[in-house]
Amino acid sequence: WSAAAGASTYNVYRGSRSAGWTYNHTCLLSALVTPGISDSGIPVTGTAFYYLVSGKNACGEGPLGTASGGQPRPNSNPCP
Repeated sequence: WSAAAGASTYNVYRGSRSAGWTYNHTCLLSALVTPGISDSGIPVTGTAFYYLVSGKNACGEGPLGTASGGQPRPNSNPCP
């Protein structure tokens, strides 16, 4: 991903999906100072991983963006 203006660190969330769509992401990595990661995890057969990234600064953590319908993506398991 590209650097976000105003972000001093980044949190990366990973979730998995099979049929249908449910947000089930949890914190994968936190407080990254540069954009980009490598994930050695392997999803279970028949599933796929998805990733979401938030920027963070002294004011707090930013949102995880919006879904295709415009609704904010939930963050029920924020990084510490």
